[in-house]
Amino acid sequence: MSGRASEEFVRDSTDYTECERVLGRRRDELATRERIDRLLLDIARDLIGATNREAIERSVCERLAGSELYEFAWIGEGVFEGDAVVPRARAGDDAEYVEAVDAEKRAISSAVERALYTGEMQVVTVDDAGFEPWRTDAIDCDGRSVVAVPLGYGETDYGVLAVHATRPDAFDGREQAAFELLGEMVGFAINALDDRRLLLADAVTELELRLASGDQFLVDHSERFDCELSVTGSLATKSGGWLLYVTVNGARPQALRDAAVDDAAIERVRVVRDASEEGLLEYRLDGSSLLQVVAEAGAKLRDAHAASGVGRVVVEAPRDTDIRGLMWRLQQGCPHAELLAKHERNRSVAKGAVPCSPLDRLTDRQRETLEAAYHAGYFGWPRESTAEEVAESMEISSPTLHRHLRRAEKQLLSAFLDPAEDIGQSR
Repeated sequence: MSGRASEEFVRDSTDYTECERVLGRRRDELATRERIDRLLLDIARDLIGATNREAIERSVCERLAGSELYEFAWIGEGVFEGDAVVPRARAGDDAEYVEAVDAEKRAISSAVERALYTGEMQVVTVDDAGFEPWRTDAIDCDGRSVVAVPLGYGETDYGVLAVHATRPDAFDGREQAAFELLGEMVGFAINALDDRRLLLADAVTELELRLASGDQFLVDHSERFDCELSVTGSLATKSGGWLLYVTVNGARPQALRDAAVDDAAIERVRVVRDASEEGLLEYRLDGSSLLQVVAEAGAKLRDAHAASGVGRVVVEAPRDTDIRGLMWRLQQGCPHAELLAKHERNRSVAKGAVPCSPLDRLTDRQRETLEAAYHAGYFGWPRESTAEEVAESMEISSPTLHRHLRRAEKQLLSAFLDPAEDIGQSR
């Protein structure tokens, strides 16, 4: 074989080897993605069947640590004293590592801390400076890279998930996207359990709060017009805002409507009822820090009243709610919010929360439509709001509103007028 032919042979062999390497790497990447997709599906199934937060956290950690992709996983939460991160759940070959962290409960300049307090996912390897002060412990446990994923729903955080892998180049762009989705799934699942726990709870924590001028526009308006304002209903809108129904005593509703024009947080105000110094207003808000924080904490607004620049709010929360954390989040939007009283009390389950009750047969959308129509005076005589006005407030079409109302009415009427059928369906 000539020298030139030999060179071409070597070059072709090198190219072939390189192609094989590239193809092999791509096959490995595809196989990894498939395993990640299957893992996410398994975790999603576990989330659906979980009955409490501890079960969710334990299942997520065990699924991740039990796969071939990751060495161990743990979930931690922040505590307010010293900004420490305390593990809540763990799984995998990590006992000594996480126990060391748990024992010290110290502030850390690491991916876990940054993810927890910035709300942004972090990916580092043990060679990165930001991995201090856990480098030695991680290397001893054969951890080479870590992803720290914030767990949350809206403005409420539920800690951070830390997953460690022996692969130094783990957690590429596609893998990061999968973990970002996982963080959202876990946050949503925990929040949904909080909602259901409060709905069916026979023991709750009742919080009484005091608000001052500058905390909420209703407090400001009550001082400006020397009137009393009471929230009779609130409802989340399709676009992520809120509908707020407020009764007025001691001021003209039209004057309050005009005063709201310059408030950027208020999209629209509609006078539902105007009887000189008394009436009903419907506010459509772009957002509400108070309502959003309360809802995302799995709590409920039970009463809200403002008079002469002082607001009083009563919130009902599950008994195991982190009250300090809830108050901290509330004070980010309402800086003068003050906790006046906290009561642990038993209550009978609300009629609408009884399993297999008539309201339990409604879809979420049917119930929301029914509540909006009720608070807007649609069922009054004479009607205080038309179907078109209610539909516009809910950001849906009039035919859609009628369809939801008709189906909701049919479900409720059949439950009351044909109880035998209702009993049969509840079995």
